Amino acid sequence: ARDQAMEELRRRKEHTAEQMGALQVYAAEGEAAERDLVAATDRLTRQASQLSEARNQKTEAARKLQDARKKAQGLAVAVATLEQDKRNLLLDKERLHNVVKHEKKAKQEARVEA
Repeated sequence: ARDQAMEELRRRKEHTAEQMGALQVYAAEGEAAERDLVAATDRLTRQASQLSEARNQKTEAARKLQDARKKAQGLAVAVATLEQDKRNLLLDKERLHNVVKHEKKAKQEARVEA
């Protein structure tokens, strides 16, 4: 009976040692998994930060593009106005030229009559 009890105790000790070994393996695996999780979380945090920064840059670029479009539109209006002013000045020049021509002709006719 004593030998049987000793054998049972020895088997329980071996079983306990096996369980302790398995627990140590599980603990090591758990720690490795935790490190992996922390590393993955850090990577995701960095990526989220980079994504946020990229979105901010995109928003800023869109704003600058909108500003540039408004300026281009304003410049197009200014160019059209200048072109119209140029046409008006050319018409005024032509009219003045015709007036001068008419006055010269009238003076010559007045000299001829005199």
